[in-house]
Parts: sequence; C-alpha cells; structure tokens
Amino acid sequence: MLGDGFIVLSFVAGLGAFLIGHVFYLMGFIRMSRFNKARLAALLPIALYSFFIGRQLITALQTDGNDGLVLPVVSYMLVISLMALTAILTGNLWATVGSILFVISDSILSWNMFVAAIPYSDVLIMTTYYSAQFLIASSLASIGITNRYQEGKSMNM
Repeated sequence: MLGDGFIVLSFVAGLGAFLIGHVFYLMGFIRMSRFNKARLAALLPIALYSFFIGRQLITALQTDGNDGLVLPVVSYMLVISLMALTAILTGNLWATVGSILFVISDSILSWNMFVAAIPYSDVLIMTTYYSAQFLIASSLASIGITNRYQEGKSMNM
C-alpha cells in the first residue's frame, strides 16, 4: 500500500517501499521453505528471465540518461527474483502463483515505463498485481491449515 502511494510522488520512493515489502515476503517464505531439487530447479528460469528483462531495462535506462535508476532497479529485481524463488521453495501453490504474478506485474510496469509502451498496460498491471497480493495473502491461510494438519498428524502417531 505504501508503495502505491509513494510511487505517485517519486518512482524511487515507491520502488523502495515495494522493495521493503518484498523483503518481508522473502523472509517469510525463507522460514517456510522446504528445499528439494525440483523446486530449486526454478532458480534457472528465474535467473534467465531476470537477466533478459534486466538487460533490456538497464539498456533503456542508460539510453534515456537515467543512470541513477540502474542500481535501484537492479536491486529491486534481485529481491523480487529471490522472493519468487523462495515462494516456489515453500511448495505452496498460492504463494508460488502469487509471486509469479507479482514478477509479471512489475515486468509489465517497468517495460512500459522504460522500454516500450504495452497496450492495456494499466489493466494488465493492476489485475496481476492485485491477484498476486490476494494469492500471497491466501497462502498464509493455507499454510496455517497445513501446519494444523501436520501438528494433528504428529500427535496421532
């Protein structure tokens, strides 16, 4: 919510607020992560996607004389990529889909702002953004249910 408000005043302030929000998501997902090779394999497509989008964004920022935005944008991309990876590592479907939708939303937003216009970007950004927030919040409820199930299961053993 703060990111939405700050981004109207300053892109960097909004980006910083969203970055802090993603750090909180990241920390929560790390605590719930359950590593396995299949989930860890998500690192490769996330890294490739981030590299492709990041390279295009950095080129566009530098071409337009926005060199001062390169470090904040790269930092944000790193954090949101790690947030998506840790969401996948939780094995929670809602967290996984929500984090991927967040990456898509931010990709559309940044591409539209710095690289090229995207038709219907406002609708695409907001539907993926609010869907992402809803699914990530829903993942908390499903995690609580899973934890209660696991506790009950261990008590019955």
